[in-house]
Amino acid sequence: MRVLGIDVETTVQKAERGLDNSPFNPENYLVSCGIHWLGEETGEYYFFNHNTAEYDAQASYKAVQQAIKEADILVGHNLKYDLLWLTETGFDIDCDYYCTMIGEYIFCPRAKTYSPIIVQ
Repeated sequence: MRVLGIDVETTVQKAERGLDNSPFNPENYLVSCGIHWLGEETGEYYFFNHNTAEYDAQASYKAVQQAIKEADILVGHNLKYDLLWLTETGFDIDCDYYCTMIGEYIFCPRAKTYSPIIVQ
């Protein structure tokens, strides 16, 4: 089974009711995406809209899409947010996924605070 850890970074706008980090706000955009295959030493980081990094957004899109295509399962913290951004920016997600934030809540429903779960 190929397990891919994934995390997106996005912009956020000030709004009347606080902050708006929605992909439906036309002023927000996907900045970058980090991916890491379970069992590999290091991961990769891809840029889409970054103000200081040099990048090729098309190559980044293709690399991330290919990794998602090869994955049997995507894993991330608050993954619903990442999946929303990925799908709204054109990525095709056709695999299973696991959100560590929801998983931690299910395993420890009475915890007052949640700390990172270390999976080995």
